Amino acid sequence: SYSKISKSATTYFVYYNFPLLLICSSCIYKLILNIDTAKINEKLVNIITFISKTSLGTFFIHMIILDILTPHIQNVNIIMPFKTLILFVLSFLCCLIVNWILCKIKTISQYVILVKN
Repeated sequence: SYSKISKSATTYFVYYNFPLLLICSSCIYKLILNIDTAKINEKLVNIITFISKTSLGTFFIHMIILDILTPHIQNVNIIMPFKTLILFVLSFLCCLIVNWILCKIKTISQYVILVKN
């Protein structure tokens, strides 16, 4: 219901204004809120906390990183779902690394990325 198949390719209409995206993300958010962090490894909790604190920085950076990585991933000769997965993992890791570096600069972390320590 959210794709259009043409002669050359399939185009998906999943963007930020797609209602199912909001519904799914709200449900995932509610599920995450119900997790008991006392039963999870402390290092994993720290990583998840870092990701949540730097999510605004990830929002600012992810399109730049995607613009850099996409041409390289498109040239790989594998099926599109694997390209998408590889692009997601690489962009996520690059965003984490860039956010970690930017958080070391106090002015940028406080006023640009808005990280509260």
